[in-house]
Amino acid sequence: MLPEWMRPLCVPWENDFSVPFPAVAGLWPSGQDWFAEDVRRDDFRLDEGFFGVPGMPSLEAIRAAWDWADSGGLEPALFLSIVPGELWDRSVVVAAIEGC
Repeated sequence: MLPEWMRPLCVPWENDFSVPFPAVAGLWPSGQDWFAEDVRRDDFRLDEGFFGVPGMPSLEAIRAAWDWADSGGLEPALFLSIVPGELWDRSVVVAAIEGC
């Protein structure tokens, strides 16, 4: 399901076969810099709008908050659901941001 490079970064891994479909795993919380992975990887992308949560900040705003916290010596973390980028298309994996 996950690309080989992603497996060691997905800890702690929580199986999530409940709603919202089609999430297959959750990372709650993850201190990994997924913004850097989004730039580095062609088979991965972050998405703040996947679940349509009203009032969710933009990806740029979440990134700015991450950078601010990181530069201030804090430990930023994201709450992510791992979903196929296209239903059952294994060429892209999406980390859908649920909170930060």
